[in-house]
Amino acid sequence: MAVFSVTPTESTFSVEVGEVTSLAVDSANAAAASAAAALASELAAAADAALANAALDLTRVDLYGEPLDKDAALILGFAPVPYLGRDDAGIGGNPVQIMAAEETALGLTLTRRDFSSIIDFTRASSATFVGDNGLIQTAGNNVPRIDHDSLTRETKGLLVEGQRANLLPRSAEFDNVIWEKGGVTVGVDVTTSPDGGPDADKLVEDATTGFHRTAQVVSLTAATHSLSFFAKAQERNWVFGGDISEGRIAYFDLANGVVGFTAGGAVGSIVRYASNWYRCTVVFTTPAPSNNFIGVGLTIGDATQSYTGSVGNGAFFWGAQLEVGASPTSYIPTVASQVTRSACNARITGAKFSEWFNATAGTFVVEAVAPSTVSAPVLVGYNAASTASLFVNGANASTWNGAVQVTQVGGDLESNVFFKAALAYSLTGRSVTSNGGVPTSDASLIGAADVLALGRPGFSNDQFLNGCIRSVRFWPYRFSNADLQSITV
Repeated sequence: MAVFSVTPTESTFSVEVGEVTSLAVDSANAAAASAAAALASELAAAADAALANAALDLTRVDLYGEPLDKDAALILGFAPVPYLGRDDAGIGGNPVQIMAAEETALGLTLTRRDFSSIIDFTRASSATFVGDNGLIQTAGNNVPRIDHDSLTRETKGLLVEGQRANLLPRSAEFDNVIWEKGGVTVGVDVTTSPDGGPDADKLVEDATTGFHRTAQVVSLTAATHSLSFFAKAQERNWVFGGDISEGRIAYFDLANGVVGFTAGGAVGSIVRYASNWYRCTVVFTTPAPSNNFIGVGLTIGDATQSYTGSVGNGAFFWGAQLEVGASPTSYIPTVASQVTRSACNARITGAKFSEWFNATAGTFVVEAVAPSTVSAPVLVGYNAASTASLFVNGANASTWNGAVQVTQVGGDLESNVFFKAALAYSLTGRSVTSNGGVPTSDASLIGAADVLALGRPGFSNDQFLNGCIRSVRFWPYRFSNADLQSITV
């Protein structure tokens, strides 16, 4: 937004409009002063129009050679990205970059903020995340989490997840009697686990012919479930897991970090962690309520469960988790009973919202990652009556105003891969795009909003990003479609 000021001097006064132009007029001439002030107002309006219509300059840099987002009214940077401002205290020792526009003597100015001064965050339980050392750590109640890639240590951003429960008691105690054993014994606390503790167990096969596994009986609802567990190769580098009772299982090659054979409609995935650990996930659907064996086991190769064991051979296991949902979330440790992790609530409300938001025109650009792109809300602006949102729907970016949805045509978003998505709007319509794709537009308005929710619909409890937001930027004017493509590449 253009800013102008009239500053008297001994013989002249200057009128500055952003960085556009300036005038000098004899201050003794009142008529000239009045005319200059009027001209300053006209210049400010012209500058606003120019900002709205001119091509966005994505090449501007500051003194350090970093992109200069001085036109932006809001910058939320939850990872080391080249945006203005940095709160070195950050979150849990992780620097964050928060800036928001506020009214100053010079007009609307982008100023540095800390996290809590702009974002209201709550979560009624502790929760885990991967720290910058690559290890799983725990954040206390109401403490936001900056997540990382365990292997590369890359900062992924602000982790926002919904409520989930780990349905497996004794999640890291495979020696406990709740884990029924078949063809295996358990070596207790024999190696370092993904959280750095000395509490990972080893499943050790015996010499019998048959299955070599351990499992719990779990009461399942008619729903999609995700079983995840951490495993590390030893003498055996193939493992399996899933709903053993119904054969909904997946095999995992720990030597190469790949998913093998899957059965019973199960879907497998595998993610490498530090120190050669892998988090293996099996997603399966239970058509009706049932009490089933849910477990993990050893094998000599892909698609093989029954074999003659060799005494002493095995693999390391830790952190088993069964949750209702189509993808796994952060690890929820359990002891004697099931444990529920509460939902994250990250919102910008009240004056913290109104000081930078422009209801008549604006552009949001967000960078994020989600474990599933089926329906993942990224940004949701809302009030009691309507919504104005930016979310992922399948492989596409979408926006919804409470009545009409617009979905990008030809999107290419992938699960567990960072994407950039953008929403631009004005009184003449709105456009949405992602990853440099051609924007899809309509003539609808975005609807009223007085709250911005990050990673969840603030009016609902059943949809969450369940992933990380790396950055959010907002400009108080609408980008052209060409600029939307450029800024999301």
